[in-house]
Amino acid sequence: MIERIDVVDPQSALDKLVRARTLIDSFLEQAMRHPQPASSSSTTIAGRPSARPRSITSLGLPKRVTTALHHAGIRSIDALIQMPAPTLAHIPGLGARSVQSLQTALAVYGLALPEVSRDEPHRQNSVAC
Repeated sequence: MIERIDVVDPQSALDKLVRARTLIDSFLEQAMRHPQPASSSSTTIAGRPSARPRSITSLGLPKRVTTALHHAGIRSIDALIQMPAPTLAHIPGLGARSVQSLQTALAVYGLALPEVSRDEPHRQNSVAC
């Protein structure tokens, strides 16, 4: 007996791959906008973790961002929240989108980067690059 082999239309297969890629990209973009805390077992009623982590590696940031911060000598969340966004954006390997990822990850723990005052010039040299 001869077994029947279904023929796949190449255009149909390509369309399905494009739709799948679009769904994956959408999912990844949404996951970056709303990162999950490292451990959901220690959350409070408000949904925020009860204790913030100490290391930036526990923020769930992309590896590229964590590596750039480590190279700049920023390894703890306490050190990170001392740095204004414009200063962080000047660290090699970081940019506006990376700083936005940092702000989003910090917001999960109710933290934020400090505002830059108009009287104080922004300290670009404070980061060891």
